[in-house]
Amino acid sequence: MEIKHNEAADLICAVFRLANRGNLRERKKDLGLEGLPQVEEWVEELENTLNPFLLSDVDLLVRKLSITSWNMVKLTRTPQPCMTSGDFLKRLSALNVEEYLSYVREMLSLSDEEPASQEKIIYALSETTSDTMVNPEEESEMILSMLKSPGAFLERIKNMYREFHEGPFKESQKRFRKLLEEKMEWHNNALKTDSTSYLDEITRQIYSTFFKKGPEPELFLSVYYDFDLYISTHNNMIVIGAGTDEIIKSKSNRTKTDVLFNILGDKKRLELLHLTSQRPWYSSELAEHFGITPATMSYHLNKMVSAGFVKLQHGDQKRYYYSINKDSLRDYLKAAALDLLGAEDSNE
Repeated sequence: MEIKHNEAADLICAVFRLANRGNLRERKKDLGLEGLPQVEEWVEELENTLNPFLLSDVDLLVRKLSITSWNMVKLTRTPQPCMTSGDFLKRLSALNVEEYLSYVREMLSLSDEEPASQEKIIYALSETTSDTMVNPEEESEMILSMLKSPGAFLERIKNMYREFHEGPFKESQKRFRKLLEEKMEWHNNALKTDSTSYLDEITRQIYSTFFKKGPEPELFLSVYYDFDLYISTHNNMIVIGAGTDEIIKSKSNRTKTDVLFNILGDKKRLELLHLTSQRPWYSSELAEHFGITPATMSYHLNKMVSAGFVKLQHGDQKRYYYSINKDSLRDYLKAAALDLLGAEDSNE
């Protein structure tokens, strides 16, 4: 097993990183992580210098329409994997509306004959995707709008990736080359030392839950994903953010204490731990229990999964459910006891 660089995936990651800059900044703050300052500086530059029409399309077509990234990753894997951004753009240019709609319907678990209602789309986004940055209500409206004029949306998507590739992406590949080489060496050394421990720590046990019993996933490293991950069981691949080494390195008790009280300072999240310790729950069940929208529930689950307090597992009909991550939570509680009480008192 080896971690590689995939330029095609990198282009998708770069656009995703810019589109979700606000969410990722909040997640970084929650987890007490520094991330990769060079990448954050690049994102800030783009916020101020990128063509405003291109930036608007990135926000609209990737942040508000998150299935775009999923469809683009699928495109890099179909019919066989492609490794360069040039090959990806050729495939994207040749993608027709019927093929694109088939990707969308697969993502939403809709048959060809099944009409796409907002209720069904919200259910699919809430239950069958592990992306907790998704706002199901907002995105369902975008998807319905896209389905009315898919050709126009697809053309905008093609133009967006093409323009982003020719501008900021090419420049940034040169800018981050040395950083990528350094991080690639570190991550591959960690992988060779103990692949299962490394992948479980990086992915919050998702590796053992979803991939351990099947064929080994392809592993790619991206500086643009910073401290984040892209995990696709459908495509049997994991894109590892180059800055995730900080998750392994920053194991101080004080850091874990800060994360523990920051995340669990909300009563809903504390109650969520109680609930998921008793049985697995689907996102829609949790939203109904708390009397909140799927989007708000995704917001809380995002924080809990990122911290490692709850974990994703496969349910029926391609659905994901959430359960408590006892090992990770026990580790945080032990660290907090050591930090606040000292070694002797924490063992009483």
